[in-house]
Parts: sequence; structure tokens; C-alpha cells
Amino acid sequence: MEFIASYNWSITVVLILAVISLLIGGAYFIVWYGKLQAKLAGEYMKKYLRIQKIIRDYEVCEMNYEWIEKLFDHLLECKYKNREMTETLTMEFFRKYEKIAKERVNEND
Repeated sequence: MEFIASYNWSITVVLILAVISLLIGGAYFIVWYGKLQAKLAGEYMKKYLRIQKIIRDYEVCEMNYEWIEKLFDHLLECKYKNREMTETLTMEFFRKYEKIAKERVNEND
């Protein structure tokens, strides 16, 4: 009888330690994943703000149009994306560079 009581106590301790390990591991994973998402969001915002500054500050010309298009390609490659912000920035770009965009469409027709 004493062996069974000792055996039950050992199982209880092992189970408690397993639950504590799972809780600590889960908390670690949540923190790690949160940091990763914050890093990806920061990368997206850095690229977004760079494009926004270029659209607002630089003159409208063919070279800047091509440059900004390439920057948009890099922005869309980000693993984290904010669709609404990206659409707003895209519309701002096409409004400012409307003349060049229309010329390109006419050239392709």
C-alpha cells in the first residue's frame, strides 16, 4: 500500500511539473511571436513612410515613377501588411503621378 501511495505522489509531481513547463513554454512562445510581429510591422512602417515621403517631397518625373513602383514591390513583399494603408498610399501615388500613369497605359495599348 505504501508503494502505491508513493507512486501516486510521484505521478502528481511529474504532472504538475509538466503543466508548469507547458505554461512557461507557452508564455515564452507568445512573447517571441509578439516580438516577431512587432519587428515585421516596424519593417513595413519604415518602408511605408519612406515611400510616403518620396511621393510627397520629390518632383513628378518618369524616373521617380519607376523608383516608387519598385519601392511598392518591396513594400508588398513584407510579411506584415496593412491593406488599408497600402491602398491609401497607392491612391496618393496614382493621383500625383496620374499624367505619367496615363501615358504608360496609352503606350501599352
